[in-house]
Amino acid sequence: NTKRDDKLALYHLSNEYRMSPAFKTLAQSTRTVRANTLDRLCEAYGDFPYATLTAEAVMKIRNAKMETPEAANTIVKALRQVYRHAVEYNIEGITHDPTREVKLLPSKNPDGFHAWTIDEVAQYRERHPIGSKARLALELCLFGGCARRSDLVRLGRQHITRDGRLRYTQQKNRHKKPIEVDIPILPELHEAIDATPTGDMTFLITEFNLPFSAKGFGNWFKKRAREAGLEECSTHGMRKVGAEILAESGCTDHEIMAIGGWTT
Repeated sequence: NTKRDDKLALYHLSNEYRMSPAFKTLAQSTRTVRANTLDRLCEAYGDFPYATLTAEAVMKIRNAKMETPEAANTIVKALRQVYRHAVEYNIEGITHDPTREVKLLPSKNPDGFHAWTIDEVAQYRERHPIGSKARLALELCLFGGCARRSDLVRLGRQHITRDGRLRYTQQKNRHKKPIEVDIPILPELHEAIDATPTGDMTFLITEFNLPFSAKGFGNWFKKRAREAGLEECSTHGMRKVGAEILAESGCTDHEIMAIGGWTT
């Protein structure tokens, strides 16, 4: 029955967190997901006094979503960041983090996404020849820095240096621990770029001559994989097989790290 102007309610603590540097320095996509999660959380529990939230209560909130464990864990992770902020800034009434003792639910897919094999890469290449957009997408995934889809949709000729190298900053963690990829353009990728029509600012464009969104590219690429008879394959798992191909080609550990942007 707490009024919405109550500064001791959970929704107020959520708003305090959203004004913090910890939230504002997150990647835009992460901020959007977390903000949406907190909006849904506050819609259901926003009037709850934040200082009295217990680990048991957090577990009940988590377990209400146990049929979708990833969604349940997203809520716990969001709450964890809110209370870490509260503890760090000595917010009124907060003496501990009630999420600290709450474990995440096990994933329904404990093995993660399917990782491509070298044979599956060959099967995809057989279906999508050099000169096709589908083939260019594959080679960018493999040899464009073992790129994630958030990088793939931004890569373009402006990232090719005068001496013919590919240089860009990875999107993941670019605000916290930016990693710059600065690599030679390997022959397989060079051939695909030269043979394929591309956009002005991005190599990969939609049928409307516009850059892909990361999600849109992921859906499009999965369809191209299915056309090759690869039902389990998607953009996920490409970094692993890219590293495997580099290893089989004789690259050293440090060369593979440099190409894929790995720090360890």
